[in-house]
Amino acid sequence: MGFAQKLFKKRTGTSVGARARTLLTSVEHMDALIDSGIVDAFDGAIVDTILSGSSRDEMNNAFVAYLSMAARCGHLCVRWSENTFLPSPSSLVRQKNEHDADLEQQIIEFVAQVESGHSSLKEGICAGPSDDCSAPIVRCCRRNGDVDYYLRRYWKLERTLLDRLEALSRETPSVAVDVEFVVNEEKFQKSFLPEQAQAVVSALRRGLTVVTGGPGTGKSYTAASFLRWFRQALVVKNRTTPVQVALAAPTGKAAANLQNALGAVTVDANVEVERAKTLHSLLGIRRDGTRARNAPQLEADVIIVDECSMVDATMMLHLLTAVKSGARLVLLGDSDQLPPVEVGSLFADFVDMLERRHEAENLVRLRTCVRAELQGILHVGSAVNSGDANGLIRLLEEDSEGISWMEAGDEEAAAQVVKRAVVEYRAIEGDDPSQRHLAYSRYRVLSPMRRGPLGAEALNAAIGEQLYKEAVEVGATTFIAPVMATANDHRLHIHNGEGGLLIKKVAGRWDGLVIAADDELLFLCHENEGEWRRFPAAVLPRTELAYCMSVHKSQGSEFRHVVLLVPEGAAVFGREVIYTGVTRAKRQLDIVSSKQALINTLARSSRRLSGLGRSLAK
Repeated sequence: MGFAQKLFKKRTGTSVGARARTLLTSVEHMDALIDSGIVDAFDGAIVDTILSGSSRDEMNNAFVAYLSMAARCGHLCVRWSENTFLPSPSSLVRQKNEHDADLEQQIIEFVAQVESGHSSLKEGICAGPSDDCSAPIVRCCRRNGDVDYYLRRYWKLERTLLDRLEALSRETPSVAVDVEFVVNEEKFQKSFLPEQAQAVVSALRRGLTVVTGGPGTGKSYTAASFLRWFRQALVVKNRTTPVQVALAAPTGKAAANLQNALGAVTVDANVEVERAKTLHSLLGIRRDGTRARNAPQLEADVIIVDECSMVDATMMLHLLTAVKSGARLVLLGDSDQLPPVEVGSLFADFVDMLERRHEAENLVRLRTCVRAELQGILHVGSAVNSGDANGLIRLLEEDSEGISWMEAGDEEAAAQVVKRAVVEYRAIEGDDPSQRHLAYSRYRVLSPMRRGPLGAEALNAAIGEQLYKEAVEVGATTFIAPVMATANDHRLHIHNGEGGLLIKKVAGRWDGLVIAADDELLFLCHENEGEWRRFPAAVLPRTELAYCMSVHKSQGSEFRHVVLLVPEGAAVFGREVIYTGVTRAKRQLDIVSSKQALINTLARSSRRLSGLGRSLAK
């Protein structure tokens, strides 16, 4: 008896024989999927919108629900390849109880219905790609026999991205520079590794340059060097206005890092470099995530965007559309990091696309780490990237300098993590905010989870409570803690993910982040380096303790000593979450995890599916 039939019997009291099965409607089938937790109510609404009347049966229900589930998980499409679907339908189902035999059977039936449903979609519901395609589902057949299915919105998004990227990659920059002068300069030849020099020359010559590389490979150094040589090689004859340079990143914290890296570049009257902004600010993105259709293109002649692995498909489209003809666009990032929170893995897709070409002039991959202290950490990152669980465990068991592994289950590990963190944070003393901020950046606990014993919420509460109790015991009058903004405040110029300090009066027992009238929050001033801005804490309620950060929020940051937690359940984020956490460490990396949790997480990838990497493989 199928799970929808069981639901029918439960609701009607009728035995599920042949007659009862004919009464079971496709609507009840969808209700059964939702009631069991296999399908979200949102997916059910998408099914109701797309399917109607005779086109709706159990198999079509399941397939459209699966397509919606994949889109919610960030995939632009799903792929039918070698008689199976990618991503696996079962991987999208968040099973609450792994030992629920009935639910396991329901999932098996759901997967079977998904795999049958795609071939029975009617022409009005599913159609091939065309300029006037109005079907809600688009089917793209690939040369190797695979078939990609899209919700029409994402097919149009991908196609527009592809067209715009193609156009930019063929653009000839309108601002002339003397490239031969640069490449023949002896100083230039001695200043770089060959791959860094290649990136600088590419950005001088071409309208689009994509630079990807891991930590310590010199992405920021290469971008700053490009600006210096661009200024020297600029052909100023007949120019009446200075060249405009824009710097941007997806978050305020990443923009501040980019400003620190490139802000010291010497310019002159011929080149104006704007202060680094978030992409939202640069592009004029409204609060609902949209950009006005008639919004003007950017005036900048050179645009450098950092941390591009964090840029989702919609934001990337806004960016590519805003670049004027003849401008230079330089995209920097690490294509192996976690994908953005929203849809797509666009930066990784772009890297794949350009590598598939016979001549990847627009792509430079920086492979050489120039920081000796990172070598051991990079070896760990390499094993993670390749999904080599045995290699990773072997490296961790060697207990090399700068690398340690505490093998423990979640409950046992949580107590040890809190104990060690309290020791580290207790040693931070003094009232000077700059010194405090610097000290906190030397040690950080990272977790992929928000909840659970090794989740950021529980660990922050436990560490904060213990340190506060100690402050009470020694008679301290103030308690200082690291915090992070969890939302943008455009009025106060504070960005989501930006770190600050909580100055809290010591009074009574620990109450977490319950704010008292005289508590204060401090955030660095972006205009004047080294200065701090003070706000009544009640003005900024959307902050959280940052003794432990989520791995996602840590992107764009580095810490001297990282304690990376890989708890049970981290596998849903794939090996990219381990790689991203590992590469936040500058000197010391401690991994806290059971062996099985590491194996499970390395076995999966969070890379999102799209047709972008395949569309240019002609």
